[in-house]
Amino acid sequence: NRKKITIFNPATVKAFKLSHELMHIKNNDSHRIGECDTTSSQEKRTNKEAIIYLWSLFESEGGNFNYFSLFIDITGCPYDYTYSLVNAIYKEQFAV
Repeated sequence: NRKKITIFNPATVKAFKLSHELMHIKNNDSHRIGECDTTSSQEKRTNKEAIIYLWSLFESEGGNFNYFSLFIDITGCPYDYTYSLVNAIYKEQFAV
């Protein structure tokens, strides 16, 4: 991340993984806690930011919560976490 470079295989990469890595670059994250550092605050923040970014793109192209499964298929976002996050966004938007 110091050099702001990421390497990926365009034939296999999903939007979530690419967006996740780009969020690390955007936030100047400079280190890993370990090979499997899914409990780190950087990873949690980056996952959330990547999902929100991808969801905003999806909505800007006409997508909505009715097409949530399509969103998951297209982006490769983790289903359970994405569902709870997007559901919370919708509840917040339509709260009276």
